[in-house]
Amino acid sequence: MATKSEMDQFLRDVQIKSFKKTAFIVKNDDDALDIIQNSMMNLVKSYQDKKIEEIKLIFPTILYNETMTFLSDRKTENQNLVMQEDLSSNSETEDLDGLLASLSLEYQNKKTPQDITEEKQIIQVIEQSISELPARQAQAIYLRHIDGFSVEECAKIMDCTTGSVKTHTSRAIEYILRKIKKKEKP
Repeated sequence: MATKSEMDQFLRDVQIKSFKKTAFIVKNDDDALDIIQNSMMNLVKSYQDKKIEEIKLIFPTILYNETMTFLSDRKTENQNLVMQEDLSSNSETEDLDGLLASLSLEYQNKKTPQDITEEKQIIQVIEQSISELPARQAQAIYLRHIDGFSVEECAKIMDCTTGSVKTHTSRAIEYILRKIKKKEKP
C-alpha cells in the first residue's frame, strides 16, 4: 500500500509531464487541467490500496482513458453543433507555437523561415495522424514515445503482450510516416 507521502510525491512528479502531454492532445490548458485533476482523483479514490510501483503503471491508463473520454465527448458536441448550426469546425493548432518555442533558441536561430514552416506542417500532419489512429495504436504511441515507458511497462499498462505493444507501435509509426510522405509529395 502506497503511503500518503509516496502518493503525494508521485502526483507531484507526474503533474507537469501529464499536463504538457494532455494539453498537447486536447489543445486547451483548462481542459487539460480538468482531465489531469479527474485522473488524479480517480487514482487516489480507486487505487490508494495499491503499491506505488503498481500506481505508476495504473496512472497512465487512467489519464489515457480520461483523455479519450473527453475527446469523444468533445467530438460528439462538435458534431451536434455542426448539425444544428451547419458550421464546419476549424481547429487551428495553437500549441505548435509553444512547442516550437520550447526548442532551443540556438537551434531556432539556425532555421530559415521555410524550415520553420515545414516543421509546423509536419507537426500538424503528425497530430492529425495520431488523432486518426485506432485507440490501441494511439495509446501505444503515447506510452512508448511520449511517456517513455518500456515495451514491458506498456504491455502491463495496456494489459496485452509485449508483441502486441510492438505491433501497435509499429503500425502507428508506419501510418504516421505514410501521412508525412504523402504530405511531402508535391
